[in-house]
Amino acid sequence: MAEQNETIAKAVMTLKTLSEDDKIRLQCEARDRYEHDKASFIADGKRLGGIETLILDNLEEGKSREQILAKIMRYFSLSPEAAERYFNQFANSKDL
Repeated sequence: MAEQNETIAKAVMTLKTLSEDDKIRLQCEARDRYEHDKASFIADGKRLGGIETLILDNLEEGKSREQILAKIMRYFSLSPEAAERYFNQFANSKDL
């Protein structure tokens, strides 16, 4: 147990030393921003793909524009205006 506490204390001191060095701190912040942005882009892409799939699948099944818009708003928590933009973007981009 004492060995574990010593290891933790050394790690805390190392972190303090590193965080005091501005260059390292800025590099760490830049890396964190990069990782956050990357995750956001991936999530946005998946969300956009889900919206497109929902629209195209429902059009293929013969659902009305109003039914599809209601689903988009409900499933993706979108405003009517945003749902309409996505509908127009994806419904008009594919030959059905």
